[in-house]
Amino acid sequence: MAVARSWNLPDAIVRSIERITDERPGKPQGANARLRLATALADALAGAAASGSGAERDRRIHAITRRFGTAIPVDERALAALSADAVKELLDDTAGLLGDSRKSRYCQGLVQTTCAAASAPADDADVLQHAINATQPIAADEPQADDVDAQHVLASGIQDITDTLVAEFSLSDVLRIIVETMYRAMRFSRVVLFMRDPQAPVMTARHGYGAGIERILGAVKVPLARSQDVFAVIMEKNVDVLVSDVGSATIRARIPDWFQKSGFGETFVALPVVIDGKPIGMFYGEKPQAGSLVIAPREMNLLKTLRNQAVLAIKQRR
Repeated sequence: MAVARSWNLPDAIVRSIERITDERPGKPQGANARLRLATALADALAGAAASGSGAERDRRIHAITRRFGTAIPVDERALAALSADAVKELLDDTAGLLGDSRKSRYCQGLVQTTCAAASAPADDADVLQHAINATQPIAADEPQADDVDAQHVLASGIQDITDTLVAEFSLSDVLRIIVETMYRAMRFSRVVLFMRDPQAPVMTARHGYGAGIERILGAVKVPLARSQDVFAVIMEKNVDVLVSDVGSATIRARIPDWFQKSGFGETFVALPVVIDGKPIGMFYGEKPQAGSLVIAPREMNLLKTLRNQAVLAIKQRR
């Protein structure tokens, strides 16, 4: 604390930033004590999140719970979930700010912890989510010419849909424009919009562009029954997912038979359409070769905006 003292900071501030060394601190008395306790807890949790091992992370979180449990009502599972969410957000932000985070030893510690946790005993859906996170490619350091063009096409499509939604519109036309915009902007080999069948718990391929689309539309169906394949979890959890390699060890067992038999690509992105907690449809885009689909954060946000416009259009028509 010599630096803090040399700045002549008030004693109250100095005390608030001093480390807590108590083995099991008691309940905080006053705002400064609460600040110190929260800072110490956050510091310990950050260390656990970057420990480089799922088992080590869990051990540290257990120790954190025991240490701070008397002073703060903390739950071990809640801390683990908070740690995982924070790591995912940090890695997403890092990819956007720094590009290739593989050059960062700290980021690699976060990635290793997250991936290692996927192999620990857990709910099947949680295991799948960890596997999905581990397969997401990292954005390039700076936008390339193709990236800028993709963003322009996506933004133009969003503006077209916005203009359409303020007047009388055909829902089918709006969905078709969204699918076409995704196809042109991202240079997918194939884009498909799956929509729920009102007569059965399945989603059927309704609109699409790309190679062999004629044999897919109306023929390929995605079951909505509860299971733990990748698409069932995407719809149940309402998560946007990019899988870079369907043949990787972490995801291969979660690829359903209908996907393999229909000749879909080795890398894809899926954006679910969920309204009031009910799965309505899914936008799906793919490329044939594993690892060839890389979506920059800005592009992903624009794709999500297009999906959200589809949700808005469906709601208005309902």
